[in-house]
This record gives sequence, C-alpha cells and structure tokens, in this order.
Amino acid sequence: MTAPDGVPPPDDERWLAALRDVVQRPELFALHAQPIVELSSGAVAGFEMLSRFTGPWSASPDRWFAAADQWGMNVTLQARVLRTAITARDTLPP
Repeated sequence: MTAPDGVPPPDDERWLAALRDVVQRPELFALHAQPIVELSSGAVAGFEMLSRFTGPWSASPDRWFAAADQWGMNVTLQARVLRTAITARDTLPP
C-alpha cells in the first residue's frame, strides 16, 4: 500500500529498483552542505551534509534509509553518500 504522499512503504519492491538506480546514478540523490555557525561569533565552524533522494518519489532521508535497510542496501547507499560528500568537500569554502 502506498502512503497518502505517494511514497511506497520500505518493503515495497519498487524501492529496491529505485535504490539500485541511486547507487548507480548519483544524479538521483543530492547532497546539500549546511553551514554550522558559531552563535557567539557568527563564523562558519564547519558544514554538515544533508542527503536528499531525487528518485521517483520525493521522500525524506529517514524513509529511503529505512528502505535501504529493509533491502540490505544500507551500507552500499551510505558508501555512495560518503564518496559524494568527500568529493563535494573540495568545493566548500574554507
């Protein structure tokens, strides 16, 4: 059964196909750098990377990581996200 927002539950086989696509085609997910700001000085202390699934559904990370866990693809997906984040760090301001 699909949720009211159109996203299938984690055990739906459509997730397996979508997750395989994300691992093979990094353009199907996006990482966004969010600055971590020191309140006292206003200086940027670092960044955290936020992952967004841009596959067939607009789903929050908790939903697609739950699906990855369900299908045994969590480590593979996390490795893809980590590789992409490491590459992206070179584009961040110092």
